[in-house]
Amino acid sequence: MGQYDITVKHLFRHGGRTLLAHLGIEGRLKPLDTELPSVKERRLDFLAEVNSNQLLHIEFQSSSDAAFAFRMLGYYGEILERLAADRRSSREAPPFETEVRQILIYIGSGRWPKQSLIRHTNLSFIFEVVNAIDVSAASLVQHGDIGDAVFGILCRNGSSRDMVRAILDRIAQAPSEQQKDAFAQLLILSGLRKARHLVEKEYERMGLVINVEDSKILREPIDRAHREGYEAGEAHGESKGMAFVLATLLKRRFKGGMPGGLVEHLSDLQPAVLAEMVDRLPGAKSVEEVLGSHMPSRTHGYGN
Repeated sequence: MGQYDITVKHLFRHGGRTLLAHLGIEGRLKPLDTELPSVKERRLDFLAEVNSNQLLHIEFQSSSDAAFAFRMLGYYGEILERLAADRRSSREAPPFETEVRQILIYIGSGRWPKQSLIRHTNLSFIFEVVNAIDVSAASLVQHGDIGDAVFGILCRNGSSRDMVRAILDRIAQAPSEQQKDAFAQLLILSGLRKARHLVEKEYERMGLVINVEDSKILREPIDRAHREGYEAGEAHGESKGMAFVLATLLKRRFKGGMPGGLVEHLSDLQPAVLAEMVDRLPGAKSVEEVLGSHMPSRTHGYGN
């Protein structure tokens, strides 16, 4: 899963409730474990019980995937399998009385370009598709929770100057413990709409001071790298995510003089090396002090 999908997944753990109401999802939500009983180690983006007779399953996609409909079908079957196992253990009725509502929320540019159904000899399967650009950003920012407000940048007119300022204003008014994660999420998601420069410019113009270095969403992949070992392929994928995090922190901390192509350069390093760089960041006085011997040479580009 890419950095954008991970960010929205994190955001919806506790927020985005006005967006869900916009989709006709009402009632008390009880978040459920998103890990499914499969040898493939499937993990859902969002799963919740709506009242007692409906399960809500949401997946977020920032890019198209020709096989996505088959992935959703696989999720559907395994959700039913979990329901069956739960009911058997509690000696309740069969699970098929519970409705499973599946929604793809497409956060990429434009609209979801692939099919949302499968027609086969013995099968008719369909899931709902919601394109973020069809949802009103103003409604989410004005009436939603802090998660809705951040998600608003992906919605209709969400990356306009006025709306970016409105989102930043909502973040500034949020409790201090929520501000770091919300601003970190906004920085990441703004990249999907090529609005990151605008977000940073308006942030400075409004005179906001939010330290994102301790944000849970930014620290999560860093701390995980400290705890776990990785196979070569897994380590490279982790390095890419951590490189983006580190570049984000460096850009916020040190204005100007940033090495060109920094994310690509850092992606080639091991997660443990990147984690050490992040640990040096709080006391560092320059980019060079953070990157140490891994500072890109000027022959590879050194932009402002």
